Amino acid sequence: MKSLITVAIPLYNGAKFIVECLESLKAQSRLEECEILIVDDQSTDSSFVIVSDFIKRNQLHGKWRVEQNKTNLGLVGNWNRCCLSAEGEWIMFLFQDDFLEPDAIQHRINLLQTYPYSIFISDRNYVYELPTETSRKDFYETQLKRLSDYYFKPAYLYKEDVAKLLIENFLGQNFIGEPVVGIFKKDLLNKYGYFDLDLKQICDLELWLRMGLNEGLFFDPKKIVNFRIHDNSASKRNSLNKVTVSRVDRVKLGYKFLTKEYYSELRLWYAKQQFTNSFDELYTIWCFENLPLNRHLLSYKKVIDNTKFKMDMRFVFRKLKLRLMASKK
Repeated sequence: MKSLITVAIPLYNGAKFIVECLESLKAQSRLEECEILIVDDQSTDSSFVIVSDFIKRNQLHGKWRVEQNKTNLGLVGNWNRCCLSAEGEWIMFLFQDDFLEPDAIQHRINLLQTYPYSIFISDRNYVYELPTETSRKDFYETQLKRLSDYYFKPAYLYKEDVAKLLIENFLGQNFIGEPVVGIFKKDLLNKYGYFDLDLKQICDLELWLRMGLNEGLFFDPKKIVNFRIHDNSASKRNSLNKVTVSRVDRVKLGYKFLTKEYYSELRLWYAKQQFTNSFDELYTIWCFENLPLNRHLLSYKKVIDNTKFKMDMRFVFRKLKLRLMASKK
């Protein structure tokens, strides 16, 4: 019988925390309605052995599956592999460093069986593993916007509500959250596609937006997952010659907003609003204010040109140049 939920755990060199993660999952009620899918991305530590031993020792065969990629697919590629291999009606992610609150699965099942929606987002706790830089902790605690900053009780966000929050946080922060905050129907992937391999840092935000701007989403402020912050995390490692991957991602994401078909409703909605700037002007303003117009801008161009992302950088530089000229008048 098909499982209601696939709990997907992408694994790569996660030996330090994976047992705590699995223990929190094993202790959940209504776990019999879930399949547990762990996909190892060619770990070079003992992660795969630890997981296999955990399943054998606890006699968790059946709905607990462990797969190993033939080659290393990378972070985003492995997330997509998890989605492709999932057999449940719904997909939720749990990361190797994180752990669930005791009633997390029960709570999510109650939500999706109560409300007729296809995307559910919850809040999360942040757990800081020492040593963690003070500046990083300050970012998560005081700077990062969350849906709970806007909604204090359970609420359905129509696609127009998602669009408003996007414009307010335009190309800024991931105000929806990491993959672990959500659960969504698998068939949405057939409709809107998988995680975008063009993006390295904010591919989760982009997928939430791609689906949420077309479907809407339900937000529940209950914190059911503990998201661990530490200085060996993927976000900490994602930097390239002082040009952060997230900034390059934002340039790409803004261009997708301007050009991709699945953002057409966003553009139509924006055009109906009485905003001072057009949508492409909004994008240009963001680039002008956030990308330094000096030698580092050439670094952005080099990074983007070396990816498979097809983007007319002449458009970006032309807009930036016009904006710079206008600012000097």
